[in-house]
Parts: sequence; C-alpha cells; structure tokens
Amino acid sequence: KLPKLFPSSMPIYPGMKLEKVESYWRSGRTVPCFTIDAKASGSFEEVTSYYKKHLEISGWVVTEGANGYFHVTTNTALDGSIHIKKVDNDNNNLTVEYFFCKNN
Repeated sequence: KLPKLFPSSMPIYPGMKLEKVESYWRSGRTVPCFTIDAKASGSFEEVTSYYKKHLEISGWVVTEGANGYFHVTTNTALDGSIHIKKVDNDNNNLTVEYFFCKNN
C-alpha cells in the first residue's frame, strides 16, 4: 500500500509491483519521508522514458541524472528522487526506487 504522503500526481509505471514501502521521520521527527521499492517489467529505455514523460506532464520538475536517476520536485512541497535500475543486468527486470521527504 502506498504511503499517505504519496502524491496523486506521481506516476506509477503500469504493472509495477510494490516490494517494500517505508514511512519514517527525519531531522528529529520534524520531516516526514517515505521510500518505496518496486519491480517493473519492461525495457530500461521504456521505463525511463515513461517516467520522464509522465513526471513532466504531471507538473513535476525533473532533473535527469545518469543511469535512470531522476531528481524531482513540485509545488506539493515534496522533494526527492526516483531511481530505475536493472536487476542482474537484465534489461527487462527492473527495480524502481522512490525516495521523498516533505519540504519545510
């Protein structure tokens, strides 16, 4: 189940399966955060293209890094990243990691 802090405008790759969801506090219980680990089927290029396109359409400001890493921000007061990685160098077996914290 997605955390309460997860914004409705955040895209989720079709068919993605959640593996691990964690909510926690940072900075002495003043900043709520969450992480999500998920599995996605599709080529690395398909999944990264999906996120780049749908993040921008949904109003997220995207700074694309190398190798499937996206730093994203929006006016929902969240800041974080999405990292897409190949599992065992298999181009069609991917993990998608979300890491977000609420901005003060």
